Amino acid sequence: MLGGEHYEPTPLNAEVELIAEFPTHTAYHIWIDAFDGVRAYGVMLVPKGKGPFPALACIHGMGGTPESVCGLTEKRDYHNRFGLQAIQRGYVAFAPLDMNSGTKRTWLDRKAIMLGQRLQALEQFKVQRVVDYLSGRDDVDDKRTGAYGISWGGRTVMYLAALDQRVATSTT
Repeated sequence: MLGGEHYEPTPLNAEVELIAEFPTHTAYHIWIDAFDGVRAYGVMLVPKGKGPFPALACIHGMGGTPESVCGLTEKRDYHNRFGLQAIQRGYVAFAPLDMNSGTKRTWLDRKAIMLGQRLQALEQFKVQRVVDYLSGRDDVDDKRTGAYGISWGGRTVMYLAALDQRVATSTT
């Protein structure tokens, strides 16, 4: 119903880059292959200590960024650094980049429609690949994966929980 075809998963080919070590956690830039030459980008925070930890996909809203969700920007915004709050509660938090400009979303959705797709369907598949990545990590308890989103990210996590049975809970 979201429009578009389901893509066959490809190997994730994760690229991990250390951002910084903090007293309570470690922050990373992550790139994973989503489908057909499309890479997904995000920021992941991993708590210090021994896992496996529960995991949380943290989806920002319009105008937001993975960095703002994870507390890596100086300026606070309406996201209130909820990815960082998840770390403080013992979760691995992965905040992927969602297309975050209304104008750009509209333009890309029109392009996707010409190809028999919808941008939201492509974004959903990308977020499911984030769940694939989290589920494959030794420090993540793959039975305790959730999703939290604000604004447009809230819409995305509602669909994610409906589409992916691995997501145990979601909230907006």
